[in-house]
Amino acid sequence: MELNKEVADNRRITCITGTPGTGKSTIAGLLEGRGYATLEIEYFARVRGIYSYIENGETLLVDVPDLVAALGRFLPGLGEAFLIGHLSHNLPGADSIVVLRTRPSVLRRRLVEKGWGEEKISENLEAEALDICLGEAVDLHGESVSEIDTTNRSPAETLGMVLDVHSGRRRYPPVARNWLLEHILEGSEGKV
Repeated sequence: MELNKEVADNRRITCITGTPGTGKSTIAGLLEGRGYATLEIEYFARVRGIYSYIENGETLLVDVPDLVAALGRFLPGLGEAFLIGHLSHNLPGADSIVVLRTRPSVLRRRLVEKGWGEEKISENLEAEALDICLGEAVDLHGESVSEIDTTNRSPAETLGMVLDVHSGRRRYPPVARNWLLEHILEGSEGKV
């Protein structure tokens, strides 16, 4: 669902996506601290009842077509905003998409610090190594996608880059990375 032209002319929407642990919530907090409107996609889906849980009762599954339709009805009232979440890049007609990335070895440490279980950590490391969010975003939005590697960047530096993209001052084209091989080799250490 595309937003109508009149609405699109009067707003600027930037989606911040990426694998869990790459810094989306941190950047959202910094944006809010500066007075920007942010909308966390998981929260939005929960409030509108457009989700379900898989058998383990922990993994939230969001119905993406229902999410896009609900956002299409909600966003006209927002004007300028940042959509935060690993599904945010599914919004057609967003002005820009920022994919936050983190080297899998560093991402592992971040997810362990958050208290995540090994199965969830493994799933998310694999998603990052396979460029899942980036690939989906590029497929849907092409050259509107910017990629920011947060591995060795401070939140303040990352925020500055996000604001550059949002304002249209700068774009950070996706970069070829070989994190998959690193991830495979790291996972095979000590196994014979």
